[in-house]
Amino acid sequence: MIHIHGGGFVAKSSPQSQIYLRKWAKDHQMPIFMLSYTLAPQAKYPQAIDECYQAYRWIIDNIETSIGLKPKKIFIFGDSAGGKIATSVLALSI
Repeated sequence: MIHIHGGGFVAKSSPQSQIYLRKWAKDHQMPIFMLSYTLAPQAKYPQAIDECYQAYRWIIDNIETSIGLKPKKIFIFGDSAGGKIATSVLALSI
């Protein structure tokens, strides 16, 4: 699972989602990657999408050699702005 935090592109960070993501990872016995991105106004559109897409590509390209997993499926999701970014990353990956 890959999670992208929300916050309207200007607030929050991945560690703020750790409480429920840790529970999900434990309950489902799978790792959850928490992606962070540069917030606005320092980051101009589409920098947050580009950063998360590059992180997604790195995970896909390196997950087996870096942590020994060979996943059958990848689930990417986010809350609020993270959901928008997750949808954009999915579209770019297609």
